[in-house]
Amino acid sequence: MKKITVLCFILLVTIVGYSQEKQIDQSKSFENVLLAIKTDSILLFKKSFSRTVNKNIDDNDFWNTKFNEVKKLFQKKLGDYNLNLFTYHFIDYYDKLVVYYNKEEVFDIDIIYEDGLWKLLLK
Repeated sequence: MKKITVLCFILLVTIVGYSQEKQIDQSKSFENVLLAIKTDSILLFKKSFSRTVNKNIDDNDFWNTKFNEVKKLFQKKLGDYNLNLFTYHFIDYYDKLVVYYNKEEVFDIDIIYEDGLWKLLLK
């Protein structure tokens, strides 16, 4: 019985460990948002989102407001975050990116594949 318990524990740790990855294709736009916040780049922030959002909203005030909202949210939730402590998991069925910081889930974000890239959907 003890061997089965140990085997199940090892299997569970292995599955959880492999489900979170440092970088995946679907996380690139989110990583760009992280970098945009660190470098105060509203243009990089805007380019991280789906063109359906960018095409319909050319209002710089809108993007400045969204950028500042997200920046405040990140500062409140993560403080002065370390880019190397983020890991990701993609839920294919829902096109959802799950973001972990220091191995704890902090966000889940809807994403869309367009023009060969994964982009964030703005809500």
